[in-house]
Amino acid sequence: MARTAAVASDDFNRAAPLGANWTNINSDWAAPTINGAGTRVIGNTANLPSNEGCVRWAGSGTFNNDQWASIKVYPNFNTSGYGIGVMVRSSADVNAGRDSYQAYVEYSAAGPDYTTILRKVVNGTVTVLHSATNAWTGGDRLDIEAEGSTIRLCKNGTPLGGSFTVTDTALTTGQPGVVASGGSTEEGDDWEAGNFASAGVVNARNGIALSGISAINGITKTGVSAINGLTI
Repeated sequence: MARTAAVASDDFNRAAPLGANWTNINSDWAAPTINGAGTRVIGNTANLPSNEGCVRWAGSGTFNNDQWASIKVYPNFNTSGYGIGVMVRSSADVNAGRDSYQAYVEYSAAGPDYTTILRKVVNGTVTVLHSATNAWTGGDRLDIEAEGSTIRLCKNGTPLGGSFTVTDTALTTGQPGVVASGGSTEEGDDWEAGNFASAGVVNARNGIALSGISAINGITKTGVSAINGLTI
């Protein structure tokens, strides 16, 4: 299936905090916030590198179970262990009950190679599905896709190779969001999220149209007419 256009987006061009469109699902740590310039989302300075600050989209837009989320990442080369990322299928449960799939870039002082992480959080427990070192520059898009049981981490819309595409059935529904660990050195911008389009069949010849308009010498299950066939 293909991605739809974005259902929700946020350019973070305003003063802190994030606002009513976002819900903190890990109140053990401070939620991500807006930087001092009022241009990007950042991790909260109250958090340490290992602290998982995460917020779930609560604004307008409807998400199905197959969804994607994307954010531009901006490494600042300052503090090892801090990072930013995106979530899909995040639950409304909070703290120890929180769930999500996450794509995450963990910055280091060295750059431009950073630890790229695909992970899941189930009932508050973080499990790394895959991690590797990859080059990231300011403005690159970090994406995560959940399509059925296939979970993918992408860079600029293209899946990263190898084990950054996994099969996992732990989480099946939820909302997209943002995750940021540590303080204000990591930044993200122009977050957006959407769905995957359902695959539909419009016409069928000598066969079956499951969601189509007509069928010739076949069957239309939800269609209008059939020639030499049957309309149900």
